[in-house]
Amino acid sequence: MPGTGKPWVDVEQARTTAAGKYERNFGEWAVVGGAGVVVEFPLHPPTEQAALANQGEAIAWVKSWRDAGLEDAVVWAPRRWASLGTQQVPDRLRLTGAVEVARFARRGSTGHASARESRHCCRRSTAARWLKL
Repeated sequence: MPGTGKPWVDVEQARTTAAGKYERNFGEWAVVGGAGVVVEFPLHPPTEQAALANQGEAIAWVKSWRDAGLEDAVVWAPRRWASLGTQQVPDRLRLTGAVEVARFARRGSTGHASARESRHCCRRSTAARWLKL
């Protein structure tokens, strides 16, 4: 959670990470095809001690991932805690396909590249074709 010293990755931080990966890779994805792209990173869920110390924040963090509308993209994992019992927590984010990455990163209204990105992508695609000649 930003500014709190907690390593838990919240939804907006994950969007920023996905946007960075998208920005760095969309040109290549356009050339090779983006359907097989997988962008995955850990969400660093709270430890038992952190969850006990910040129960309200930990509950809100889990709820925010549950409500993010990402369905199968959030990988949930059990945590067996002595004080809190077994809990299912968001463990990783796994976005499959360039369109899903773009949509989550809020790049274009339907996950498609903006006009600027499309022009940049076309220039990179043309350059890649020249390199293969």
